Amino acid sequence: MAEDLLSRLGKRIRWLEIKAGDQLTVLTDGRADLVFAHMSVTPERKKVIDFAGPYHLDFQDIAVRPADKNTVRDVRDLENRKICLVRGTNIAQRIIEERGVKAIAVEVPDYDTCLEMIEKGEIDAISTNSQILAGLLTRPGVDLHLVGATFNEQRTSIGVRKGDVGGCEELNRAITRMYQDGTAHMLLDKWFGRSGIDLSVIAVPQFEGCS
Repeated sequence: MAEDLLSRLGKRIRWLEIKAGDQLTVLTDGRADLVFAHMSVTPERKKVIDFAGPYHLDFQDIAVRPADKNTVRDVRDLENRKICLVRGTNIAQRIIEERGVKAIAVEVPDYDTCLEMIEKGEIDAISTNSQILAGLLTRPGVDLHLVGATFNEQRTSIGVRKGDVGGCEELNRAITRMYQDGTAHMLLDKWFGRSGIDLSVIAVPQFEGCS
């Protein structure tokens, strides 16, 4: 997505690899101009950065071991179960505080650690955006079940520096063209078509607006 959108703007990419917990600081510290690291819009984040897009509407989902697929079917079934909390994300908070489900959050630095822990039986489930889960589940050797719970809409957007109205508007125009010419559908099908994610309706998301 990043490569396609920035090529439409005539820009070249210099990649900066980050962890989930770095999403805000790389923008506020001036180390990055944009963040494409599967960043969802939240009121707290909007206080310190702006958002272009979203470029995709997603939902939160759950991955469990195949042996648990009949006992964990929705978010309520996470009650008293250990779930992976990747440092810097708000996923566990949305389950425990917003949904009122008393899951047990186990904090880790990254999703690789989540995979290691669920394989060893140290946690019971991984919950995050369905696209992130789909990416994890398609890795070689990973044997997990995608529950298909689809709760908590996730507006996956591009983080931009606060006040970069011009850059935000340029990106929104590029996102619109990406959907109109079929590129968005092609990319989603290429990477997630076999993951179990519902791609039957692909439409331009309603933008946050650049302020």
